[in-house]
Amino acid sequence: MVLQEKQLTILALVFALMALTLSARPGTTVVFREVMATYYAGTDEDLKRTIDGWEASPKGWSLEPQYEQAQAAIFIAEKPIEADLLNVTMFFMSGRPNTSFADFSISYTTDAHPGFQGAWHDLPMLNFGAVASDLRRGPGNHLIADEKLQVLTGKIPDDLYWISARTRGQSITGFRIEVFPVWLSAEAVPEPRMSWSMDKDFVLTEFRAEVISTTTNVALGAPVTATHRLWDEHGLMTADALTDGWPSTIAHPGDDMTGKDFHFEIDLGKEFAIDHLLLRQRGDNYSLDRFGKMRIRLYDQDPKEGATPTWQVLNRRDGSYPAQGEADDLRAADGQGEFHGRYLRISSESTVLLSPMLAEVEVYETRSARLVSVKADGQQLAGGPGVRIPPGVQRLAFQWEIPQSGQPHDWLYRWRVVGVSNDWQTSDTLLLEIPCPSPGDFQLELQAAHSDGAWDASVTRLAFTVDARFTQTPAFLWLLASGTLLSGLLVARHFFRKRITALQAETALTAERSRIARNMHDDVGARIAQLAVLQEIFAREHPMSLEAKSDLSALTTCAQEAMESLDEAVWTVNPRNDTLTALAAFLVQHADHNLTPLGIPCRIDGPNTWPEIVLRAGTRHEVALAFKEALQNIVKHAAATEVELTLRHETGLFSIRLADNGHGLPAGASGPGKDGLLNMRQRLESIGGTCDWLPGENGGTLVEMKLPLS
Repeated sequence: MVLQEKQLTILALVFALMALTLSARPGTTVVFREVMATYYAGTDEDLKRTIDGWEASPKGWSLEPQYEQAQAAIFIAEKPIEADLLNVTMFFMSGRPNTSFADFSISYTTDAHPGFQGAWHDLPMLNFGAVASDLRRGPGNHLIADEKLQVLTGKIPDDLYWISARTRGQSITGFRIEVFPVWLSAEAVPEPRMSWSMDKDFVLTEFRAEVISTTTNVALGAPVTATHRLWDEHGLMTADALTDGWPSTIAHPGDDMTGKDFHFEIDLGKEFAIDHLLLRQRGDNYSLDRFGKMRIRLYDQDPKEGATPTWQVLNRRDGSYPAQGEADDLRAADGQGEFHGRYLRISSESTVLLSPMLAEVEVYETRSARLVSVKADGQQLAGGPGVRIPPGVQRLAFQWEIPQSGQPHDWLYRWRVVGVSNDWQTSDTLLLEIPCPSPGDFQLELQAAHSDGAWDASVTRLAFTVDARFTQTPAFLWLLASGTLLSGLLVARHFFRKRITALQAETALTAERSRIARNMHDDVGARIAQLAVLQEIFAREHPMSLEAKSDLSALTTCAQEAMESLDEAVWTVNPRNDTLTALAAFLVQHADHNLTPLGIPCRIDGPNTWPEIVLRAGTRHEVALAFKEALQNIVKHAAATEVELTLRHETGLFSIRLADNGHGLPAGASGPGKDGLLNMRQRLESIGGTCDWLPGENGGTLVEMKLPLS
């Protein structure tokens, strides 16, 4: 039972840590390379467990029995830590009751080689807390856990301490924890101890630091004062809640007064040119109306000395207020005056008691990119206004800097080249590389980003000119156009004459092809037909043996086949058939002529009309021969009972699909039909087409021929 409760306690701590992390911000965990201590019990390996990444452990940094004097441990980072917000977490998850620090402090150093005698500075804490203890701030930046007595409940009260700190402008190399002895007042003879545990010892099982952000909010962690006391029911409300980076903390007056006699004052540390202010409403849904009619004033000089505001506004003068957790975004145009200053005063003109009330005040200074250098294809160019890009450059590289501190979470800035595209593009690097535009005048625009996701109101503009080669200048183009026109006239005259000659030759060739087709049909065709008739007459009038009749019948069949071949040759030669329409008609007729006598039905799927497209005789001939080969494969090898012929014309393409329901192609690499298929593919490739065959959807074979039309 005790073991189960211990496990539940550890799980509760883990879930508490997860909730803490999620409620803050996503961050990057710091890697520590070394840990040192003025004194520690156990082995070196026990001490190193505090930076091994595991929260729960039976051992870690402990002191038994050295409790009489303060001890310290140093945690050295793998590389310098640069962050505006930092979370530090200390785990005490050894399973031993109450073994967390009773009195301690934490500091940091920027020394290149951290040591106990180096330069150490108090960690500037924005917030702190614990899971199982009550922490409070003590003198000298100490954090003190309230005195506890061991209660035998069967639970193991492991603990976890966390600190949120602002470390802007620092390059931290290490952290130091100093632990101080305390005395338990309930003891008859008080003895020094380092924790409220019964055995007086602590066990630090893990030390962890996490970089939260490098914010552009210059008010984060800035000191805040109030003219009157704040609400103090539990003694926890402080004016610094307005700049602690935690929207879950609030501040408001403690007396039942209106806000006209009360104000908060934030000292930003120096004067800033401001881009926008965010005033954030509290996160719950209680008394949200204390937000309305809030007076905001900016000062360059200390207002306590009677300075005049540089800018001011009465926000939500109608008394309205934002919903819980939302924020008002104030810009320069929302108020009167110049939007800059060091001191920010917040008061209220509302009649609602305990006004003004805020959860957070965020101030974002103006951020503007500044040009450092320009390179064209890697060569440095002269800077300044009106950058000129020499002719022939392929790529441009602009190096920028943003002198203001902080860094947004996602993008540094967005940019566009006016004249090329008006669409903004984002960049997370200060080196901007783009293709060089065509010759002309352009303007590069940049807007810096803020860590709250807003774009700065200021726009950095850089005008540049891409020079043209002489060959791209108007003078050269005029000369080129004139010369081209003259040359064109001469070339046109020459080609006109050649075209006339070619047309004359083409006309003569067409006439000759027509004559050959007529002669082949009228002379050779008539003679072959006459030969077939004479063979039939001879067979009827002269008695012959069965063998002689068979030979004569074969001769007749040969004559008929010769006649068919002659018809195809005449069809190929005849120029009247040099069209896509004629080719489609031939394919349909040939399929019907070959399949109908065999009792194989052929379904034809094709358009009724075809575009007027001219085809060369050689092209038609190759398509016809490949198609005949495909039909012969069906007749001789497929054993098909049905064939479908699909003809289609798309833009620039004529396709033929011949599908049967036979038993398909042979499985081997060679055999009947395979040589014919290769011949078909070679014929189509010779005229720029393709021929493919694959299994049909319902069995059989699908042959697809495609011919580009130009």
